[in-house]
Order: sequence, then structure tokens, then C-alpha cells
Amino acid sequence: RIFELLQDTLLINMDKVFCSGFSNGSVMSFKNAMEAGDLFKAAASTGAGLHPLDSTHPQDRIPTWMMIGTLDDRFIVPPFTEIPFGDDSSIYYFNKIINRTLACQGLVPHFIKDSTPLTKTFLFNTCLPGEIWKPFLFTIIKGLYHQYPNGINHPVDAPRIFWQFFNNPPNV
Repeated sequence: RIFELLQDTLLINMDKVFCSGFSNGSVMSFKNAMEAGDLFKAAASTGAGLHPLDSTHPQDRIPTWMMIGTLDDRFIVPPFTEIPFGDDSSIYYFNKIINRTLACQGLVPHFIKDSTPLTKTFLFNTCLPGEIWKPFLFTIIKGLYHQYPNGINHPVDAPRIFWQFFNNPPNV
């Protein structure tokens, strides 16, 4: 395994191993969250989420975060020309992928919302009875196309936000 090779050759703090990605890399991050929670401490990414074939009941759950832009053409379904941003409409728009992720994370569809003019973030951290759970966050970003928001191509700076999340996940 690659982790064993890395541990044998490098000094690694295994409490600081995270995964992140964009688009297909985001799908891989969620796959890692489902299948390798013993190796990663958290997963956060943009431009995609948990693939239906990777939906499972992870043995080791980790905190996860998914960000999508309102102009991401991979998710816009006619007659929409933009993903809804108002109120909680994005939650309903992404109902299938969010509910599938919640089921994998042992969570119910209750959330705490935090809003800025550019983002709406939904924190799901209420667990199903008897489950060992980890939080899931979903953020919709206003005006973001299918691209990784890095603070230059869009005002949202995902690397900075994710680094804070990795070092201090909510309610773990």
C-alpha cells in the first residue's frame, strides 16, 4: 500500500492526512472517505460529490465537505440555466446526492445554515439513532463555474477554507 511505503520513507503525522480534489478528483476524495477513513482524517472537495457506486456504510467515517458552483454546467438540468441559490432551494436541487451522502455518514437531513452573499453552507451533524457519525457540509457558491475556487478565479478561497476545516472540523 502507498501509505505504508510513505510511512517507511517519510516522517508523516498520520493525524494530518486529508484528501481533497476537484471534479473527478472530488469523486475520488469521496471514495476515499467511504473506503479509507482509517487513513484519512477528513475529505473536502469541489465540483462533484459522492458517486452512486461509492455509496456504502463506511467502517471508519470521517468529516466530509462538498462545494458546487451555481454555474457548474455538470449539474445544471434544463429548464434551469443556473443552480438555485435562494433560501434552501439548492438543498432540494441536490436532494439525491445529499441524501445519499447523509445515509453514508449516518446523518439525518436536518441542518444548520450559514450564509454569506456568495455562499450558503449547510452543516449536517445530527446522527441517526445508534450511528457513529461524522459531519457533512454542503456549500453552494454563487457565480462559480466548474472550476476550483482558489481566491483568484473566484473570491471564495477553497484551499484556505478547507485547511481550516481539516484542522478543526465541526462537532467531531
